[in-house]
Amino acid sequence: MKRIRIFMLFAGCLAFVLSASAQIPQLKKNEYGATQLIVHGKPFLMLCGEANNSSGSNIPYMDKTLKALHESNLNSVLVSVSWEIIEPTEGAFDFKSVDELIRVARANDMKLGILWFGAWKNGLSPYAPSWVIADTKRFTRVKWDNGDNTRTLTPLCTATRDADAKAYAELMKHIATVDSKDNTILVVQIENEVGTLGQTRDFSAEANKLFESQVPAELIQYMVKNKATLETELNLN
Repeated sequence: MKRIRIFMLFAGCLAFVLSASAQIPQLKKNEYGATQLIVHGKPFLMLCGEANNSSGSNIPYMDKTLKALHESNLNSVLVSVSWEIIEPTEGAFDFKSVDELIRVARANDMKLGILWFGAWKNGLSPYAPSWVIADTKRFTRVKWDNGDNTRTLTPLCTATRDADAKAYAELMKHIATVDSKDNTILVVQIENEVGTLGQTRDFSAEANKLFESQVPAELIQYMVKNKATLETELNLN
């Protein structure tokens, strides 16, 4: 590991249709107003390492890494699950790599935080399946200002949104099926680093139209109402 980070990682956990005996990790405020991650009814502090971006499906590497992290007195690791691995062919899901991650984590007495590498990573789309990347008509791209396609899927494409959401939902259903009792996986990231890399924005016709339109009234109203709690970059007076 080149880097080891110690985290208190709080993330929302999706609700599943589970048996009454299942206990889903959840965020809960204690009597002092602090938000805690609750696992099996008790507060859990994630002392996390983080695996390299593409190592989640390399199980021998992950086994070695988890052993090292456990020996360093960490109790969990952030590791990626990529769309291209779990849905190599549209509609055909393969969760063997996820099951193996869970197995080696349990063997090393470690918990997992899953980073979902779906349609985006670092402002690009390197972890989307080949059947998505190859179809630039169905899964449209962010465009350069000269109209050429970039390597990034545009968030304005409904087909991309729906396909990514379907894969994510199938992943969560599988986790619910195989891990609802043990809770080896504590948190799951919903999406990773959406944006553009190397340019300011999408210059497609649809994006240009939205960019030149009025800011939605609901957003303005929210910002005015919540001015005191806005991030500095948004609090423009």
